[in-house]
Amino acid sequence: MKPTYVFLLLACSLFFCFVNPAPKSKWQVIFNGKNLKGWDTYLGRETDENGRAANNTPVGFNIDPRGVYTVVKEDGKPAIRISGETWGALITKQQFQNYHLRLQFKWGKVLWGQKRKPTLGAAVCCTTR
Repeated sequence: MKPTYVFLLLACSLFFCFVNPAPKSKWQVIFNGKNLKGWDTYLGRETDENGRAANNTPVGFNIDPRGVYTVVKEDGKPAIRISGETWGALITKQQFQNYHLRLQFKWGKVLWGQKRKPTLGAAVCCTTR
């Protein structure tokens, strides 16, 4: 090996020994474990027992007369419970970009409307750091 290559190899190895690694990012908790503060809820149209729309007007934002969204204890830990009684969404009030969402979920036993029919399964995708 020529002395020039040895010098370059040594210089590169010394450079990488003194360079600080990228700081590890910390996870940000977005559920406080007590209530839905920091979240918006949305409920779509009411449905009948077959899953058909009972009317054409959505229930709307932050209106939840049936308690579709609640905070409960599940396996001794706080959890957001979504009954699934009607179609809707849970939206954080914070904005994020370039994020990885880490969550745990558990399917309930009670089924509503068109979801009472057997399905082939469900797919859920989660990304972690």
